[in-house]
Amino acid sequence: MHKSRVLFRVSDVVNHPLRNYKRYPEVDRILNVPYGGGVPARRKMDLYFSSSAKGKGGYPVLFNVHGGGFVAGGKKYRSGIARYFASRGWFVVNIDYALAPAEVYPAALEDCMLALNEVNALADKYPLDLTKIVVTGDSAGGYYAAQLVAAIYDDGLRRSLGLTEYKGAKPRALLTFCAPFEPVKCCLLYTSPSPRDFQLI
Repeated sequence: MHKSRVLFRVSDVVNHPLRNYKRYPEVDRILNVPYGGGVPARRKMDLYFSSSAKGKGGYPVLFNVHGGGFVAGGKKYRSGIARYFASRGWFVVNIDYALAPAEVYPAALEDCMLALNEVNALADKYPLDLTKIVVTGDSAGGYYAAQLVAAIYDDGLRRSLGLTEYKGAKPRALLTFCAPFEPVKCCLLYTSPSPRDFQLI
């Protein structure tokens, strides 16, 4: 097993009780909902929501892509953040996706696209406000979240990557944590002759 995979797996196992210890009794969860036809078997997502916290007009949607250095991780290791946001009125979708090296790029990105398409279908069953979709992710998940939103807004990029067409309401916001491109942005910002020469997007 590759060293990076061992490192990220150990990190998840050690940090799992710390990240996910808090329980929110008002939050309902539905685990392992298939997306993209459920084939291959990794295409599963967990849904978190609280009937008591729902606002008027339906739930805003938080679509979360877990981290793990592209080689490890899983949705169960991000259940704490899912429960937290669900307790505050969000409908949280927490997905699993293709991991390297067993699968190659852009398989994980295609999984993200299929899962987000599935969210739009969930509006037939749950009171979702699809005008308020936020895509988020940490570490490698932040990288995929950013690429997913870029591919949704830029059809040329989507087609060049060979991704499935996105058929729903476009995400309103993107929020990433510790994504691998963030140090690059900081270096460019601080090494640029003028901050105006480089724009953080």
